[in-house]
Amino acid sequence: MRPGASVAIVYGYREQPNHFNQTYVYYWATYRMYPRPIVIANSPREAASGAPDYILVIGDPPLPTAPQPEGYRTLQANRFYDGTTLTVLVRA
Repeated sequence: MRPGASVAIVYGYREQPNHFNQTYVYYWATYRMYPRPIVIANSPREAASGAPDYILVIGDPPLPTAPQPEGYRTLQANRFYDGTTLTVLVRA
């Protein structure tokens, strides 16, 4: 991701509304994504409404494949040793 790219982060996404620690996510994202501007959203569709360059969907296992909002495609999908998933969506 280029330094000036805008990024939306969806943390703990489920088909149902999620309840994540927004403070933790904000500080983690600010540290890891600096100097990129970030927005935190509750779903990929909500994240796409701001038309960021990238959407990161981070989830706890088990997590279905992250839905691709219109205008985005999956760039990368990873499952880590603890089962956590990270899907990177990029604006098409």
